[in-house]
Formats: sequence, structure tokens, C-alpha cells
Amino acid sequence: MSRDAIDLLRAIPIFSQLDAQALEQIASIASRLDAAKGSVLIERGQPGSGMFVILQATVVVELRERTVELGAGEFIRRVEPAHRSRPAQRPGQGDDGRQLPGHRSG
Repeated sequence: MSRDAIDLLRAIPIFSQLDAQALEQIASIASRLDAAKGSVLIERGQPGSGMFVILQATVVVELRERTVELGAGEFIRRVEPAHRSRPAQRPGQGDDGRQLPGHRSG
């Protein structure tokens, strides 16, 4: 595992207080995804694939109640509600919070 991956993780607030061994464990199971602007990372009604930590740019998350924009150092993940209905997350990558290309309601 690369020292770069550990340094990237250490710079993210949620991981910043972890010791070297914990960061190494996370780095060993993590993979990097370079997503193009407008890509859908998680789609409502589809199984999730883990947690996404944003290294740069912004991600738009469309919840049922509102839309939020997240940036570097923040993260998103698919959450299965206790009553096992489908999650209300539909993030994609954007730059200014506008609706994403290819967006479908639902």
C-alpha cells in the first residue's frame, strides 16, 4: 500500500485521529474512483457499494427533503433504513449544485 494513500486518508477529518495501523487497514481495502462530472455514484433503489470519500471537487446529494452539496474531506454512503425500504440518497458529481445531467425523479 502506498504512503500517498495513507497521507490522503490522514488529511480527511473523519480519519485524521486514527493511528497508522488503522489507516493502513483502511487503505488496504479502499480503492480510488475518478468520476467524471455528472456521474451518478449512488442511485435510489439500487444496492450500495460502500462509502465514498470526496478528495476534490463537489458531489451533489439529492435527498427526498432537500439537496446538499459536499466537498473535499466529506463522505457519503448508502444507508439501509431500519424498516428496509430503499434509501433516499441519489448523489452525483456537480460543481455548483445544479441538477445533474441524466437526472430522473424517483
